[in-house]
Amino acid sequence: MKSLIVNALIAASVAGVTEACATYNQCRCTMADNTINNTITQQACDYLVSSLNVPPSEFGTQSDSSLTTWCLRWGKEIDNCQMREACASVNATGSDSWCEKW
Repeated sequence: MKSLIVNALIAASVAGVTEACATYNQCRCTMADNTINNTITQQACDYLVSSLNVPPSEFGTQSDSSLTTWCLRWGKEIDNCQMREACASVNATGSDSWCEKW
């Protein structure tokens, strides 16, 4: 019985980690083949402006040295769960967004 409870607690904690939301400096949308889609990332960034009802100046995109587009929230961080939903809403086929801290 004790091992069943321990196993249930471990499973619950692992599930919580994989579904936990966090904030990041920049995010981008991925496709099912793990490629990055710059156009969809731009659309997702625009989607966040409307879905969060914030001024357009609060979000923007920026390209890195590999010419990959990132969505940034000026002066604040981006919630990866909100970004994942934004990516999915503009037809990104990846299972998650790709977010990073500086």
